Formats: sequence, structure tokens, C-alpha cells
Amino acid sequence: RRSEEIVGFLQDLLLGASPYEEPGEELTARELVDRGAERIADLDGEPETQAALQTLIGRVYLDLGRAADAVPLFRAARATREAQGLAVDAAISARDLGRALRDIEEADEAGRWLRASLAELEALPGADPVEVALSQRHLGSLLRDAGDYASAEAFYRTALATARRERGSDDPDVLDITTSLVIALRAQDELGEAADLMASVVASERRTRPPDHPLLASSIAMYSTLLAGAGRGTDAVAAAREANRILRAAHPDTTHPDIAAGIQGLAIAFRADGRLAEADAAYTDAVARLRASHGPGDPRVLAAMTAHGTLKEERGDAAAAAAIYREAARNARALPRSEGILWSYLADNRARARAWADAQAAFRRSVAVLRAEGLDEDLDGVVTDFADAAREAGRPDLADAALRERPSP
Repeated sequence: RRSEEIVGFLQDLLLGASPYEEPGEELTARELVDRGAERIADLDGEPETQAALQTLIGRVYLDLGRAADAVPLFRAARATREAQGLAVDAAISARDLGRALRDIEEADEAGRWLRASLAELEALPGADPVEVALSQRHLGSLLRDAGDYASAEAFYRTALATARRERGSDDPDVLDITTSLVIALRAQDELGEAADLMASVVASERRTRPPDHPLLASSIAMYSTLLAGAGRGTDAVAAAREANRILRAAHPDTTHPDIAAGIQGLAIAFRADGRLAEADAAYTDAVARLRASHGPGDPRVLAAMTAHGTLKEERGDAAAAAAIYREAARNARALPRSEGILWSYLADNRARARAWADAQAAFRRSVAVLRAEGLDEDLDGVVTDFADAAREAGRPDLADAALRERPSP
């Protein structure tokens, strides 16, 4: 009965989007989901069906990046399922609500719901073990957001063992949990194990996706970056080249942002393999493409420019690095933390070059931005780095002056 009502609801919704039903109107996917959300109230007499649809549409909102719109739907579904005595479904709704709250950075409430979901599922003897694992995975990700990588890792490992045992290595949830564990390991500089786990993800995706699928390319690109970090530069280059071949086949329009990201990955691999001239050229190409796709002040552009600047310094071209840092800092005004750190990169660069007027000016700008935003931890790091650079370059007086800019305890 409930499945028939869901089918009927969706049929009415989709027919309502037909241009024959509404002459002159063609609905986008987002408009269609919004219409569905508005019409859920029509099912007041069928609470279980209503909750199922609230869950379905809430998850679509999550996929569309509209977590704030998903929150009230998940709250309503949770309340209904709890009132109806649907314990497993209510626990899953608690997890969905926690996920949405995490996405809108309501970490405290997200944590309460994710912990409730896990506790409830663990207490139910008939609960699917994979549902328990998924609640562990999402709670782990919330802990990872807070920088508690060790606790996140523990949840991921437990969840992965369960999901892999229940569903096998190629299940999408298994791959998702594995990737989450990879991210936690990378954050702890456990790059060798992270690369090995990512290799298993790539192997699974080769078995389950078409060879030209862009998501396969994304996994290979991530694998390449991990190989680079683990010091396996030659393997990283090979993986990055494969990822770029797939991305170019999947996106004939070479201005697609994925192409730019793929070239940046190749730059990282070249650098790890000691091929600095090729890395330099790849960064130049990637930054230009990222800027065209996202705008000069986008965080992805600023991150790529920072990496390019450090590569220029590694190649001995301090002046070129300084120009990159200066441009990036000026473009980062909407992102104060990034702006302050970029000015500090320029300050340290100019100190090492003994261009003291430029170094002091950049340092003062960095300090002013970070202090105005109350970013004391970043400010402390900037002060320490500049003091070290000044002292190494023969200016202990400037080092001592810099240290006086440390934030108060």
C-alpha cells in the first residue's frame, strides 16, 4: 500500500511537470524537487508514506547541496517514525538529520543526532549491521571535521570491516567508507596506508564503472596525489596521466573545471618525481584554467597559486614566487584567513631575499588581517615563521620585533 502511494505521488509530480499539463512551463530538477516538498503535506493521512517521501526528497536536497532545505524534512520524518514506533527507520532519520546539520555547520546538534542514531541502531537486535556502519561513518566524519582524526579513524575502521563483511569490496557504501578512512589517514600523514587503501578503491571502480567514467578518473587522481605524498613520484605521474586521459575523454570541452583539476594533479605528481620544469608548466596551465572557471578569488585558485609559488622558490626563482604570492593575497580579500597567510608567505619570501622593506610591509599586512579576524593560532604561526626567516637572514632585530606581535595568551 505504501509503495503504491509513493508511486502515485511521484507520478502526479512528474506529470505535473509535463509541458502538456502546464503549457509554457518546463521545470528544472531543482524546481521539481521543490514542488515535491510542497506537496508532501497532501499526504497527511498517511504518515509512513509522508515520512518516506520526506526522507527521499531530503536526500535529494543533500545531493543538490541544499542541506538547509533538507533539515526540516528530516526532522519531520524522525518525529513521525518515532511516533509510529518505527525504531530502525527513526534511527536512520536521526542519521539523515545529523548529516544535514553537519553540512550547514551545526556541529553540536549534528553530533547529538548522529550519536543518537548509532546508539539506537546498536541497541536494536534486528538492525542491519550496515546501517550501524553508516552511522559510525558519518559520526566519524563529524569528528574529522573537528580535527579528531584518531577517533574518526577508529569509527571508519570499524564501519569498513562491517560493511565489507556484509556487502563485499565493490559495494558503493564500502567504497565511500574506505575513501573516508583514506582522508583521515592522509590528515595524519599516514600516506603509505592511505595510498594502498585508495588503490583498492580504484580497483573496485575499474570493475564496476565504464573505463571512461569521470568518477573513476577522480579516484585515480586522488590515488596519484597520495602516491606523490608517499614519495612514489613515478607511479604518481603514471596515475595522473591516466586520470587526465579519462577526464579529457569525458569532457570534450577542455574548459571544464575537472580538466584544470586534473592538470593540477599532474603538476603535483611531476613535482614529487623531481620533474620541476614540467611541474612548473603544469601549474601555470592549471592556475589559468582554474581562474577562468572559478574566478581569481576562489579557494581552489588560491591553493594552486600557493603551491606554484612554493615550487618557484624550490626552483630558485624567488622573484617569481613573490609575484605569485602578492597576486594571490590581493585576490583573497574575501577570505581573510587565506589573505593573511598569503601575505605571510610573501613576507617570508622577501625576508629570505633580504628585501627588508617589502618583507616588513607584507608581514604587517598579514598580522593586521589575522588579528582583525581573531585568528590567534594562525597569527602565532605567522609570527614564528617570519621571526625564523628574519633571524636566518641575519636580522635578529626584526625577528625580536616580530615576536612582540604574538597574540596575548
